[in-house]
Amino acid sequence: MGDTRKRRHIRDIAHLYISGSKGESHAPCATLLIAGEDRRCFSGFHAANLATAISAKGISVRLFERSGLLPNAGYFMSLPPRRYIRWEEGEGGTFAGLGGVKIDCSLKGYPTFEDDSRRPRVELVHLPPVVPEELFRESLLEVRGFAEPVTILLALGIQGMALGEALARVVTALRPAATCVLRLGETPRDRGGHDPRVLDLGRLGEWESALRDRVPAVIRAPDSALSRAYHSVCESLLFKINQFGRKSGAPSAFEISTGIRSG
Repeated sequence: MGDTRKRRHIRDIAHLYISGSKGESHAPCATLLIAGEDRRCFSGFHAANLATAISAKGISVRLFERSGLLPNAGYFMSLPPRRYIRWEEGEGGTFAGLGGVKIDCSLKGYPTFEDDSRRPRVELVHLPPVVPEELFRESLLEVRGFAEPVTILLALGIQGMALGEALARVVTALRPAATCVLRLGETPRDRGGHDPRVLDLGRLGEWESALRDRVPAVIRAPDSALSRAYHSVCESLLFKINQFGRKSGAPSAFEISTGIRSG
């Protein structure tokens, strides 16, 4: 009899990536920070797509929109303007977005994530662009007290000219478990190799034409090349979260599924 078992793809077991140790009182949690090199990156678009891709793995996701940009992640998650535009610090609240993602569009602060489920969760923070750097630095100072022990910074590079020095300062000030770069367009690879924690996740192409759609490509066209690219980036980020979570010895320990091999 022939072997009828289907070959398993990494996406089939991605929901096993983040798993807490048995007997834990709290579900494991990690922080993912996303920032574009500058406004041309449309980082809210990418934050919305990555949030829905992570949620599709069975992980609870709360997206904190703190970029100060318009359009922001709330716009690209189809929220009405009164929910994603804030004019005063006292305004805010958590709203249900597409794909099961919870979105908080307050101007400041990080409210407690109340979730009774035992599912692992990712707190995704959409930061201001790296350039101009003043607002970016201020947002990093604020997020330091909120970030989980396992924190990944994902920088979106549009040209790469201003990114290298800024990332070096972030690594020094924030000390994330890993700093990753996702290149948009023809951004060259960083061949400096000064910090081994700055990881190149490759290039994301053919995304500009999807900007007209306020529904993330991961939801609108799940079989599209763009959707598959976001899922691939998501899987790389989750793998790193687990890898560094195990090394950190954090209270909520992380374990990599035995079906995954490090690359």
